[in-house]
Amino acid sequence: MPETLTCSPATANNGTANAKYAKYISAVHPASEGYTDYGQGNVDKAWSSLSADERKAQARYMGIYAGTVEDLDYNIGLLIQHLKDIGEYE
Repeated sequence: MPETLTCSPATANNGTANAKYAKYISAVHPASEGYTDYGQGNVDKAWSSLSADERKAQARYMGIYAGTVEDLDYNIGLLIQHLKDIGEYE
């Protein structure tokens, strides 16, 4: 996917104090550092243009997402099997 530096439609908090778009998480000053307001919506930067801190954060986000999908897959499988076992799947 090509790098996209243009903005998508605005969010409700765009331009307000509540508008925080995660860039990276700073262990030293988590409340004040690590956020960049790119403006409206999201900006998709190419992996090669990310800083080392941004890559580390994005790798962590990808790992969390993968774990979430794996957990959902497992538990939905249990639910489907239970519904089949009790004859309520259809």
